[in-house]
Amino acid sequence: MEKKKKRDKAIESKANWLMMQVVWEQKWWLLLGLPFMFLGSLTDFLSPKFLGMTITALTEKQYDKVNDYIWTFLGIILASTICSFLRDYIFAIASEALGLSLRQKLYDTVIRKDMSFFDDTRTGDILSRIGSDTQVVSDGLTTSVAQTVKSVTILIGVFVIMFTYTWKLTLVCVAANFPLVFFSRITSFASRSSSKKLQDAKAKMVSYAEETLSNIRTVKAFSDEKQCVLKYNVESNNVYRWGNKMALLWGTFMG
Repeated sequence: MEKKKKRDKAIESKANWLMMQVVWEQKWWLLLGLPFMFLGSLTDFLSPKFLGMTITALTEKQYDKVNDYIWTFLGIILASTICSFLRDYIFAIASEALGLSLRQKLYDTVIRKDMSFFDDTRTGDILSRIGSDTQVVSDGLTTSVAQTVKSVTILIGVFVIMFTYTWKLTLVCVAANFPLVFFSRITSFASRSSSKKLQDAKAKMVSYAEETLSNIRTVKAFSDEKQCVLKYNVESNNVYRWGNKMALLWGTFMG
């Protein structure tokens, strides 16, 4: 049991290192998208400010300022739209590049394996890893980088604004958020474990479907369609069950 834990930990460490290498290959795309990420977050802070200034000017009947505020507000919205477009476009390209690199590396690794690997591993599992899992990983890596940068930027901006008003209340808010950090760590660990099991369940479902369809003549010869459908439904229900658990964890984390 202890050896298995050490082996799993070593595999996880190596996998994380490989993921970092793949992400590093797309560093220029990610660095190009970061400025637009920062500018988009900055406009999120400025929009409420100018909207409030416009409403204040209207209530105080300072109509000469209202026109300037409105045009400035529209300019901020336009800038935010452009930054959001460029951010999403660049990170989408980075995601596709990551997926390309992962698929090529995975296929190169698989094709060089010994025959014993193919004897022990189903073809459907391999196809699922190459086709589905690589896309999930590439989307997750780029989304995680983008969301982390955006969240950190907003967090810093919020604390700076709060400190300018009252530093005591800011410290109270920081202390109150420590339990949330601990809870999010637990939720993140559970989500990662459930995500792996969900992908394993999908691979098993695809593997069974691939094997059944590739041997469809044998299935027809023995009139085994009903049993095949029942077994496929069992595998499909497992995917649905793990998907529900992931939805529960995600809802808990976001709530």
